[in-house]
Amino acid sequence: MDKVNVLSKNGMFIFRFNDGEFGSKWCGIWNEDTKLADYFAFKLNGEYLSSKNVKSFQMYNSQFARYDYVSGKTEVSEDVFCSDNHVIVTLKSKDQFNVEAEVGVNIRRREEDYIPDKTYNLEVIKNGFKATYKDKTLYVYYSNGSFAYSPVYSKHTPGEYARSRGFSRYFDDLSEQNKFVPGIIKSSLKEGEDLSIIFSMQRMEEDAIFGAINSRLRISKDYNDLIGVICDSYGYGDVFDRGFLKDVIDSLLSYSNLPKRKVYAGFPYFNQFWTRDALFVLPSFITINQPNFARDVMKNIIALSGDKGIPNFAGSDLFPMDTMPMLIIDLLDYYLKTGDSQMLLSLDPWLNKFVYIMKGRLEGNFIHDRGRETWMDSMDREYSIEIQALWLRAMEDLLRIERIYGREDARLPDIIDKLRNGLGQFKRGSYLSDQLNKDINSANQLFVPFFLDVDEELNNMVIDNLKQNLLTEYGVLSVAKNDRSFDPKGYQNGAIWPFLSSIAAGVAFKLKDYNLGRNIVDIIKKKNFDAQCSSRINEIFEPNGKPQGCVSQAWSIGMIPHIIDDYFIGVRIDESERKLIIDQPPSDLDFSRNLTALGRRVKLEFKDGKVVSDLPISREDKKLIIDI
Repeated sequence: MDKVNVLSKNGMFIFRFNDGEFGSKWCGIWNEDTKLADYFAFKLNGEYLSSKNVKSFQMYNSQFARYDYVSGKTEVSEDVFCSDNHVIVTLKSKDQFNVEAEVGVNIRRREEDYIPDKTYNLEVIKNGFKATYKDKTLYVYYSNGSFAYSPVYSKHTPGEYARSRGFSRYFDDLSEQNKFVPGIIKSSLKEGEDLSIIFSMQRMEEDAIFGAINSRLRISKDYNDLIGVICDSYGYGDVFDRGFLKDVIDSLLSYSNLPKRKVYAGFPYFNQFWTRDALFVLPSFITINQPNFARDVMKNIIALSGDKGIPNFAGSDLFPMDTMPMLIIDLLDYYLKTGDSQMLLSLDPWLNKFVYIMKGRLEGNFIHDRGRETWMDSMDREYSIEIQALWLRAMEDLLRIERIYGREDARLPDIIDKLRNGLGQFKRGSYLSDQLNKDINSANQLFVPFFLDVDEELNNMVIDNLKQNLLTEYGVLSVAKNDRSFDPKGYQNGAIWPFLSSIAAGVAFKLKDYNLGRNIVDIIKKKNFDAQCSSRINEIFEPNGKPQGCVSQAWSIGMIPHIIDDYFIGVRIDESERKLIIDQPPSDLDFSRNLTALGRRVKLEFKDGKVVSDLPISREDKKLIIDI
């Protein structure tokens, strides 16, 4: 069981190995980018519960998991539940047993390692203790037993375990960590009794403690029911089965923080609100009927913005050139699904500001991004192909938004013509180059047919190059395997990125190469999903299929619902005519979907090349049209 798992809700999360070990500096209990505890450990009748006596692990959803152990003759289960502000761990058995529990407190920021002479303000409270370091406090409560005060300060290197299990230095650099054990919780449990320990960010009264313990299973079930309700809006075929979609939706929700209007880039170590990553997955939140959350995240992103545009994250001095066009694209998508014109009006001043910033970078027919202003932020690039595609799509979408207002910005048609003419300059025979002045065959050319409607020649060029040079048995390479810049150990110049595979699947479905699209989705499901982290997808994979990078990355899995509606089904919405338009589906498509267009629910069923809807369907030039 050399795999890991993440339980999370609204920024609270616990990261751990599936064999019960906390074998990395990233393992433990966190609240956003603040670590609270490195580990907890139970000693049962003198023996620690660990990888040596664990028998099974099951992850029920992103909030609830169970470990089963056998210690001597005693079978014991450990339930772990993650809620908004606390994590509850419950130990139970059919047998009578004595247990001692210790907590390795380590309150730190994500970028911190060992700090000499670090101390805590420790206070013993009713049913537990609280440990404070600077402005952060961890409350630990127990349901049964007593607390023996015996504080011990030390240090340890938890990453040694990860290395012993084959995890790379990118996962853990073997840096030392502070460890503070305030004392031991001791409990003698009779048959049928259990011990619960709560790790909380807040002080809790006794009734709240036991209320949280008693309600955890119901809350987990309610969450499962929510996932089920969302899944019920889909019918299932061989491409997107219910089991996979449940995990996709669970994953997507697990990266969200509803109260703080955030989407986290990934767990455990991209535990921050990265605007680019959020904007790539927001269309999926809209798709799964969470439009209010998507709206609030966009407002939050605008609140972070300034004269330089949208920062990479709060407090960052990097202002990428892809975040502004992505927000415009997402904004129109939000309107097309919801019909909420007030949101468009509220962001009008910012849209004008973004155009002003972009015009300052417009040189002839090209946007001049430079340095590390793209998603490939480990490399210096300029005049990047995906930046041209994103801004062209954004300007086309902004023109549509202007017409919804009943006006038209005279600047936009000229900018659109320039950018569209500039695309042709990226042609290099059989592919589109990564940058205008640097001949690299990268996957970034996929952004062109994904975001734009271009001519058949360009579409065929990109998709043929995808098949021949970019697609592998484990997904889409960031750079073609026969390109001179390709590095099999590279990060953004050689690694496979599942988020690129999602884009590639979307391109294949859009261009009606359903076999290719199905093949890529199959790779995501069978070669990427659940490879290293339970029910999640890694940030990257080496070309040989070895998972690397962040073990649970939002955009690696979070684009799937958006791909289903806008590319697999191929839904397009004409806001001026209030029509939903889809192409004639293939004869073997067996799928159904309840979706929303301009705020109206529409039922669609695809079977044997036919489409049935709860609204009248007309046909025009191989297109199916539904008035909404």
